Amino acid sequence: MGVKLFVSGEIAYAADINEFFMEQAIAKFANIAARTSAFGNGIPLSVVGGDGKPLLKEGQFCYLEENSLASDGSGIPEVQFYNGTIWVGAENFSVSDGEITNVKVNAAAAIALSKLAPGTAGQIIVANASGVPTYVTLGGDATINSSGQLTVSGSTAVTLGSETVGDYVASLVQGTGVTVTNNSGEGTTPTIAIGQSVATTASPTFANLTLSGNALVTGNVVYNIATASVANSASITSTSSGKFIEAGTSASVAGTYYVDNSGWSTGAQVTIMQMGTGSASIAFPVGTSLRGTPISGTTAVLRTQYSSVTLISRLENDWFVVGDLKV
Repeated sequence: MGVKLFVSGEIAYAADINEFFMEQAIAKFANIAARTSAFGNGIPLSVVGGDGKPLLKEGQFCYLEENSLASDGSGIPEVQFYNGTIWVGAENFSVSDGEITNVKVNAAAAIALSKLAPGTAGQIIVANASGVPTYVTLGGDATINSSGQLTVSGSTAVTLGSETVGDYVASLVQGTGVTVTNNSGEGTTPTIAIGQSVATTASPTFANLTLSGNALVTGNVVYNIATASVANSASITSTSSGKFIEAGTSASVAGTYYVDNSGWSTGAQVTIMQMGTGSASIAFPVGTSLRGTPISGTTAVLRTQYSSVTLISRLENDWFVVGDLKV
């Protein structure tokens, strides 16, 4: 294969004709079947075993008038070359205009966007009604610049309502002791305030305070205990929890005061002081467990004037009794 310079008058041997003309020419065949029958073992008929047909070699080209094995000529014309094993169609070594398909683009081609037809600054690519990607300019209340910055303008550009997906606050409702100003409206700044300062440096005042856990105090604890006076035979109920009760205000009259077991929470306590010289007794319902000394059954008796006892609820019908008592 290759080329050869023939000199005028030189004998053109058969081997030269076959190699430099026949084997390097683009042979024309009616169809694949005709091409197949045209090639043989490359041995002349004059030699035993020869079929008189040229040997098919790598690099040879051909032109098929129709490229189908069908005899009805249903194929189309095509140029092919032989790669040493099979005939390869022209679509594998040349691409006609408008013939590039998705499958011919390698997944790793990384084709630069700059190879696309240019649009104008700030345009985006959107599939049109026919599904064809098209450059468009963002419309409505939103614009986008060439740096990708989106701007939304207009008094009704964005509306929050029942169509909005996600969490947002429609309004603020004030509760007890809380006031809210600038409650709603675009651009407003809601202000939430309570009746007094609760900063760590403030001294707030509360009517009642309930703690479910421990209270850690680093300074002094200053508290005022509510006091109450009860008459002889009065009932001491759970409403007296946390109070200091003066019992027996008459100088010499003894009295008994009855503890109602219902409604006391665990740990609730009340302190009772005998104000007069008459003996004051604290009686509990039958069956109540009293944990203290000295105790007579379900009754605790204060020892003398100004003696006191503190009752601490342990469980229902179960009390700690701590104080200045006698039998």
